[in-house]
Amino acid sequence: MPRPWLIPAAVLLLTLAGLALRLHELGRVPLRGDEAFSAQNWAGRPLADSLTTIATIEPHPPLTYAIFRLWGRLVGVDAALLLRLLPALASVIGIPALYALGRRLHHPLTGLLAALLWAVQPFQVWHAQDFRNYALWSSLSAVTLWLALRAIQRGRPLDTGLYAGAALLTGLTFYMELLSLGSMMLFVLWQYRRQAGRWLALNTGIVAVVALAFALLQARLIGSGSYAGTTGYLDITQLVTRFLPALVFGETLPPAFSAGLGGLLLALLAGSLGLLWRVQPRLARWGLLVGGVPPLALALISLRMGVFDPRYVLLSAPAYTLIVCAALVTLFQRAAARPRWRAALLLPVGGWLALCAVSLHGYFNDPAYRKAAAWDGVGAFLQAQVAPEDLVIQTGADAAFGFYYRAAALDMALPANFDQPDAAIITLLEQFTSAHRSVWVTGKTFPSWPNAGVVENWLAAQRQLTRSTAAGGIPLRQYLPWTVAPEEVGPGPLATFGDQVTLAGMRLFPVPDPTGQITLWLYWQPLAQTALPLKVFVHLTGEVNPATGSPLWAQADAPPQQGRVQTSTWQPGELYRDVIILPVGGLPPGTYTLSTGLYDPATGVRLPLAGGGDALPLAQITLP
Repeated sequence: MPRPWLIPAAVLLLTLAGLALRLHELGRVPLRGDEAFSAQNWAGRPLADSLTTIATIEPHPPLTYAIFRLWGRLVGVDAALLLRLLPALASVIGIPALYALGRRLHHPLTGLLAALLWAVQPFQVWHAQDFRNYALWSSLSAVTLWLALRAIQRGRPLDTGLYAGAALLTGLTFYMELLSLGSMMLFVLWQYRRQAGRWLALNTGIVAVVALAFALLQARLIGSGSYAGTTGYLDITQLVTRFLPALVFGETLPPAFSAGLGGLLLALLAGSLGLLWRVQPRLARWGLLVGGVPPLALALISLRMGVFDPRYVLLSAPAYTLIVCAALVTLFQRAAARPRWRAALLLPVGGWLALCAVSLHGYFNDPAYRKAAAWDGVGAFLQAQVAPEDLVIQTGADAAFGFYYRAAALDMALPANFDQPDAAIITLLEQFTSAHRSVWVTGKTFPSWPNAGVVENWLAAQRQLTRSTAAGGIPLRQYLPWTVAPEEVGPGPLATFGDQVTLAGMRLFPVPDPTGQITLWLYWQPLAQTALPLKVFVHLTGEVNPATGSPLWAQADAPPQQGRVQTSTWQPGELYRDVIILPVGGLPPGTYTLSTGLYDPATGVRLPLAGGGDALPLAQITLP
C-alpha cells in the first residue's frame, strides 16, 4: 500500500541535508573582495544611499539592495558567518523547487533525483556560502520556473498571479533573470501557442517594470560605457570546457579534467535530449530552451561587455540537471523487467555524486581553491604593527582589505584600478610618502594589469625596505627613508667596536616571523672610516649543532645595508640603519643567543669591543 508521506519526508530530508552542507564551515574563510563590498555597501549603507550611489557604479536591481540592507540591519555587518546565512538559507529553497519542477515536468522520481543532485551541487554550495545575490537569484529562478509551468498548464488566475509576483521578485533581484523569461516565452510559443498572446502580455508587463528600475538606476552607467563588466569577453569554446562543468560540478576540479568533462557532459545532455524528444517532447523542448538560450544570449552580450562567466547563467543549471534525471528515470522505468539494467543505471548517478564529492572536498579543503585571501590576518597584523602616522598602501585592489583593516593609519588603494596611469600613481606616491615616514605595502597588483609593479619599483628606488613579512600568505613590506631620525634609535649607544664604529641602537621584531625569519635593525654610527671595507656578522648560537660541530645555527654576513655603503667610505657621525634578515625556519625549539660584530673579510679578524671580546650579545631568543 503506498505511503503518501514518503516523498514529502524524502524531500524534507534532502532539504535538511543540503542546508547542513551549506552551513558547513560557513564562517571559516574570511570574506572575499566582492563579499566585503556587499557587506560595506549593500548591507552597511542606508538603502537610499545604495540606490543613489552604489547602484550607479554596480548594476544590480533595487530589490537586491533592499534585501541585503534589511539583513545587515538584522545581523550586523561584522561577522562573515552571520552575513553568509542569508545566501545559505536562500539557496536551500532551490532543493524543493527542483523536486517540484521535476515532478511537474516528468515524474516524482525525477524530482527526487534532481533535488538530491541539487542539494550537493558544488557551484550552488559555493554561491550559498558567498555574500552576494547569486544564490538568492538561483533559488528564486527555480521557483519562478515551476510557477511558470503551473500557470501555463492550469491557467488559473491564482497561478498566474503567483507566477507574475515571483517573476517580478526574481527580475528585481538579478537582471539576468530576463533571459529566463525570454526562454519561457519561446517555450510557450513552441508548445502552447494558444496562450502565447496572454503570456506575451503578462511578461511584457514584468519586463517593463524591471526595465524601468534599470533605466532609473543604471541606464546612464551602461549607456556611457563606463561599466565594461568585471570578468572576461566571449570565448565560445568555454561554453563547453568551462560553463557546463562549472554549472554541474563547480570550479574546484582540475582545469584540464574539467575541460574534458565538458565534452562528456555535452554528449550526455545530447543523448538525454534525444531520448526525451521521442518520449517526452514537451520536456525536451523546455530543457533545450531553458538550458540553451541563456548561455547563447550571454555569449552575444559578452561581445561588448566583460560578463562571460558561468555565474551569470545559473538559471540554466536546473535544466541540465532535470534533463539527465528525466532520461535516467525513463530508462529505469523501461528496464522494469531487467534488474541488472536497473542496477547499471545507478552507475551514472554514483559517478555524478562522486564528482560532486571530489569538487566539494577541493572547495572545503584544498588551499589552491581557497575562496578568499587572508585579509583578516593582514588587518590584525597591521593593527598591531602600524602607528597612526604611518601610511598603508593596498596594491591588491581588494575590497576585503578595507573590511578587515582597523588600524588608525591612513590607507589607500594603489593602483586604484587596472588602467590608472603610471604617472598618476607616482604623483600620488610622491605626495603621500612626503607626509609619512613609514609606508606599509600589502598585497600584490594583478600581474596582468599594465601598472603592476609601479608602486613597488618606485618605493624600492626611493626608500629602504625595512620589513618583508607576510600574514596568511599575503606579503607585507615596510619602507622607511634612508635617513634615520634620531628618535628612531632610542637610548644608547649599545657598544663601541674598536675606535671606529658605535652600535647606537637595535630593534628586534617578533620571533619567529611568519615567514620563518628573524628581522633585526642595527643602527651603526661611524667614528671613523676603516682602512678596508668591513662586513657585519649576525650569528645565532646555542647548543652544539651536530651539522657543523659548533654552536652556530644561523648567520648573516654582509657589508652594511647589503653593500649600499662601505665602512671605508661612510660618513662619521651619520646614522645608518642596517636591516638583517636571518632565516630560522626549521631550527629545533630552544633558546639561542643573537650576537653581532664587524670583521675584515680578507683576514677574518674582528673589531674588538671596547669592554673586551669581539661579538656583542644582542638578545636571547626562544624558538617554539
